[in-house]
Amino acid sequence: MTSRLRFHGSSAVAAIAVQGTGMGLGYLSQVAFARWLGVNDFGVYSFVISWIMVLALVSRLGLPTVILRFVPQYSATDSAGPLRGLVRRASQLPAVIGGGLALVGALVVAAGYLGWYGPSQRAGGLVYLMRQQAPALLWGLAAVPAFGVLYVQQAIMQSFNRIVAAFTPLQVLRPGLLLVYALVLVLMGRVLSAASVVFGLGVICVLLIGLQRFRIAGVLRHVPRAAPDVSGWPIWMNAAISLVGVEASLTVLGNTDVLLLGVFSGPQEVGLYAAAAK
Repeated sequence: MTSRLRFHGSSAVAAIAVQGTGMGLGYLSQVAFARWLGVNDFGVYSFVISWIMVLALVSRLGLPTVILRFVPQYSATDSAGPLRGLVRRASQLPAVIGGGLALVGALVVAAGYLGWYGPSQRAGGLVYLMRQQAPALLWGLAAVPAFGVLYVQQAIMQSFNRIVAAFTPLQVLRPGLLLVYALVLVLMGRVLSAASVVFGLGVICVLLIGLQRFRIAGVLRHVPRAAPDVSGWPIWMNAAISLVGVEASLTVLGNTDVLLLGVFSGPQEVGLYAAAAK
């Protein structure tokens, strides 16, 4: 009992340390991007990131919570088939749903860029944003599947009590590598734009997915070999649907301010607000 308490205590300390480091890097990157991008492009960047968070939430359908609930159960009962089936299917679904959302979003952006919604009456709002910042929006949509997969991979590693390995990619490496990428461009004399930063973010997320796939494969080596069993899929999805509401409400509420400003006001207002509030 004492060793178990010590293990959980050290895991909690490690999680707090990783998330604290990630919060610090996130704050530092926000300050740096606000300075390097300028008000307009920083507003576009903040608007795109908010959309990525909301769409990535839809793409993962509450699967991280399902993984945290069922993987420890299957591990404790030596149910290798359902465990492998859940891990495999949960890793695939966000990529498929996220890809579909990205495709639909790209069509919407293309329609706005081509003027299918009619002329923009003012230099602000969503239609104006689609015409002036279409590359940033499209790169952001392309990153949606990657974000969804990364959140699922984080839950998989967490369910196996690999706390540092679970949280490090999204919480630390993502903001840290993005900050380094932007700093290199600045030192090279390149002019940063919202599109270039979002593009870099997408590439970094793809690299992190590869890293996490390698780590998950290492963890699964300790699970007895068995054919993946996905017969529990209806149970998993029922649990996901019942739990996704809470996560959705928190994510949407956390990004509603930026999204509403971007839709009705424009990128400059979003940039000023995000720099002050975030």
